Amino acid sequence: MHLFVSYLLYIDLNILYKNYFMLRVIGWYKNNFIFPNIVLGHQINERLIFQNPNIACPHYTQKGTVKEWMDNVSRLCINNSRLEFAVSAAFASPLLRLLNTEGGGIHFKGSSSLGKSKILRAAGSVWSDESFIQRWNATLNGLEAVASGYNDALLCLDELAQIDPIFAGETAYLLSNEKGKLRATKTGSSTEQSKWKFLFLSNGEISLDEHMQQCGKKSKAGQEVRLADIPADTGKFGCFENLHEYSTGEQFADAISTACDNFYGAVSIDYLNKIIENQQFAIRFSNEILNNFISQNKPLKASGQVVRVLKRFAIIAAGGELATKYGLTGWPEGGAMQGVRKCFIDWLDARGGMESKEKLNALRQIKNFFSLNPHQFHMWDTVLAVDLAERSSFKKYDPQGNIEFFVHLSLFRNEMCLGIDAKLATTWCIEEGLLLPSKDNKPTRTECVSINKVKGRYYRFTSKVIEENYL
Repeated sequence: MHLFVSYLLYIDLNILYKNYFMLRVIGWYKNNFIFPNIVLGHQINERLIFQNPNIACPHYTQKGTVKEWMDNVSRLCINNSRLEFAVSAAFASPLLRLLNTEGGGIHFKGSSSLGKSKILRAAGSVWSDESFIQRWNATLNGLEAVASGYNDALLCLDELAQIDPIFAGETAYLLSNEKGKLRATKTGSSTEQSKWKFLFLSNGEISLDEHMQQCGKKSKAGQEVRLADIPADTGKFGCFENLHEYSTGEQFADAISTACDNFYGAVSIDYLNKIIENQQFAIRFSNEILNNFISQNKPLKASGQVVRVLKRFAIIAAGGELATKYGLTGWPEGGAMQGVRKCFIDWLDARGGMESKEKLNALRQIKNFFSLNPHQFHMWDTVLAVDLAERSSFKKYDPQGNIEFFVHLSLFRNEMCLGIDAKLATTWCIEEGLLLPSKDNKPTRTECVSINKVKGRYYRFTSKVIEENYL
């Protein structure tokens, strides 16, 4: 009897789902954009069922008209680089799949009461109401479920410090790598892997690296590239540069909140419909903006890491300019590019340069050793041969009167370069003029020093390592 009922149920389900396509995530599907409750695009000859019990899908709701959103929210973003950047990111996220480019995150870092949460509110208002903003205070698995609900849209995560620092770095990788973990069922087979593609915005008082340090971890260059830090403070009115008709930053922030409470969601519908109407134009125009932004802002000798983040900024500029082209922002032409360019310059300055993060970290670590251990370096004329075995470093003046530091091979490798590649560190130090190569061009880059016929091999550093304005 039970087998017969199961068989009838199997037949009924086959009839029910015949000519239906089961969707697991929102976003692009055959030149259509799928929301949990509506489908934007052309008529398709199949019925769609949106069903995925493993995702936490937000409510995509609308209130007010596109013009009202432009007059009340978008208008306040003009000449405010952080707001222009964030809203442009909201428009850019659906372009990632069309342009076949990777996503990633941007983190607005700064002290409290700067207006960081208003940046996320403005960006989120493109898509929905305040409930669209998520929190970092979730488990790794929880955020994976959240990510699937924001595919091809924008994910906003408030307050980085709320996530356990043990999982913070892994989460940055997870969200940027566009797919969840493979998991096994009770029978040993693998479950369907969650996938997504989007940009995500974050904020917090500390950076990813600072947060991970709280549990003794150190962020890797790949993690910092995937979640790039922009200083939230513009140096004027917290996160803002232009208060428009308002007298204080607090009044301006309140105005943004009020505007986002009353007008949201409609502009994303109009924006996506315009892309669907002529997808080839959207792709062509966005690629043109993207390439122009990169060519105008790519620093000379920029590392691959810098170029990778620059491309993310470029796609964000393209999103803002495309929405402006469609008449959906009220911004002047080039306004989005200008705001994003300002954020890129500030990111690069805060980062410390255009070299790879590994190189910058190594140079800082070596420089910090000199500033934190001045007692280790005795003057040359006080060093005796009998002390050579005990002293690992000393300093002297060259013929031009410039001070030089001599660091014993073992001290350099075992203490100065703790946790970094000593061979790479010597190459980087020579490139930056911190370290002088040996006269005999030995691969160790060390100088053979003789004190009263007792010899030792030392790394010979220039005075540049103690200059305050270096790094």
